[in-house]
Amino acid sequence: MGSEMCIRDRLAADSGALDLGALRREREARRERADPPAPTLPFRLLRARGEGDDARAHTTTLEELTAGRWRWAIFSNYLICPAWLESACASLMSCPLVVLARDEIVSRWAAAQGGRVHVVEPPLPDRYGTNHSKFIVLFNEAGMRLVVHTANALYHDARDMTQGIWSQDFPRRPAGAPRPAPSALGQLGGALHAYLARAIRAPVDLGVLDGTPTIGGADALLDFDFGAAGAHLLASVPGRHVGAEMARWGHVQLARLLRAEPALAAPLGQSSATASEVCAHDELVLQFSSFASIDKAGAMHGAGAYLAELCDAMSCSPAAAQLPARRLRAHIVWPLVDEVRQCHIGYDGGDSIPSNDGDMAKVSGSAALRGCLRRWATAGHALGRQRVTPHIKSYLRFDPTSKRVAWVALTSANVSRAAWCARRARAPRVPRAACQPADSRALRARAPPPSCRAPPPAAAARACSRGILEKHGQQLFIKSYELGVLITPSTLANARAHSPFDCQACTLGGAAGDTRAAAASPQAAPGAVAMVPMHEGASEERARALLAAGAAPLPLPYALLPPAYGPHDEPWVASVKLPGSGQNVRKVHALPDAWGRSTGNAQLYGRDKDGRSVV
Repeated sequence: MGSEMCIRDRLAADSGALDLGALRREREARRERADPPAPTLPFRLLRARGEGDDARAHTTTLEELTAGRWRWAIFSNYLICPAWLESACASLMSCPLVVLARDEIVSRWAAAQGGRVHVVEPPLPDRYGTNHSKFIVLFNEAGMRLVVHTANALYHDARDMTQGIWSQDFPRRPAGAPRPAPSALGQLGGALHAYLARAIRAPVDLGVLDGTPTIGGADALLDFDFGAAGAHLLASVPGRHVGAEMARWGHVQLARLLRAEPALAAPLGQSSATASEVCAHDELVLQFSSFASIDKAGAMHGAGAYLAELCDAMSCSPAAAQLPARRLRAHIVWPLVDEVRQCHIGYDGGDSIPSNDGDMAKVSGSAALRGCLRRWATAGHALGRQRVTPHIKSYLRFDPTSKRVAWVALTSANVSRAAWCARRARAPRVPRAACQPADSRALRARAPPPSCRAPPPAAAARACSRGILEKHGQQLFIKSYELGVLITPSTLANARAHSPFDCQACTLGGAAGDTRAAAASPQAAPGAVAMVPMHEGASEERARALLAAGAAPLPLPYALLPPAYGPHDEPWVASVKLPGSGQNVRKVHALPDAWGRSTGNAQLYGRDKDGRSVV
């Protein structure tokens, strides 16, 4: 903390007295103390309390990613503890800050910051909607940094839970170059512009910063080059979307991006294999931290039901591969009661994993749904997150044999209608006789039960493209703001085709022009990059071969696959409804944790980045 506080103190001083040489030396010293992450790592985990130096290769902290000199920043989160924010993101306390939040605690704190912090409440047309997105956009004279993550801005979430984080720096366009249209920013830049334009309806006048009049809003992105983006942006914004807007948001956007990907055979080093052979046995993993309302027992596999349609979207294959449409088998990673009880903070580790007894009873009472459940922990997992409960949300498509991952999504969105979109009318049921996939003979040994099999290709394609809609498929209804990234072999190849860019190194190094030019220079790179969980290379020969051939290692905090639930395993339940009142209260569990507690009671507010209570 010492070096970061030193930088903050200097930035608070007169800019004319700023010692750039000292700042550069301090930055180099920080780099010497912590090895930088592997450049091919698609995302990282937030470093949990108690993790040692061996975890630095695949973890980071929000303190590290926000350290440095920034002209201004945007900060969005669902829950924000000002005491944590001030200490964990100390560099942001020295620049104008636009905070996207709907929280009276944050508004009162901002009012005491002397006009430096501007709170913007993103519009919520539905009373059940939330501003659930968790991201930071940091701007300086050299470029901007986008940080997308899954943690609430609380000590409990950032240090005691398993969280995922993705970040990338983008260079500023040459001085004097005309601003492009938002549609020319590429997928990531254009999607972020569209999101901010809806979340910040009235851009914020930040005054003159470093001699430049600055407006805090979506159009600030027009000054940056997103050509080297290593991910697609996944977003949801509240509203009833029609026409072209429907394809921008929710799982309709996810399905569109998956269909637009190149065919999957090329990145696997299997030039003689057809796409159908490469992807014949692919399955899905849905790992999230909040079980929303379940329509009824077995809703996962009822034709036209919400979860099934979400899986249809995630089952979309690249259109270029011309694969027969089918719903992939899905696995849901959800912790056991015992896994929460035995985690490093006991039942407090379940306070950020909301679920109620009614919905979990429907899950446990359905043979189809319970058969999808997988434990969180796997004994001997190399990343050691067995005792750090999850708040990360990750969705992926993978091959169970080679452990090759076709794509992975890291997002704030749980499996809920509010996040991805909400349906009003049930789609017609597909006759069981029509549910056999075209390649069923080869897949019969692995095929899901009849109710889980896909409709004919045309019907499945319509389900993937429509998603869960209103007005006969002409309107998409979303309640909440969500933000995440979709990482694919083609996006990783695109990032590898450009030189790495660090807007902080550029700022402190004094050679901004040279760094920007290098960042825009295409490099020799494969057309796509395979992805494999980094921990699987130790035990799986085919996974080890892919990693050796240049596949990108994914720091998945769970195995592919974790153990299935046993007959007596009890899924985590955080709350129960009181009879009569319908009020949700914390569930009292039968066995106490290591502290003798039978329920969680985590202190969410009033703790700084080191866990100290702050009045």
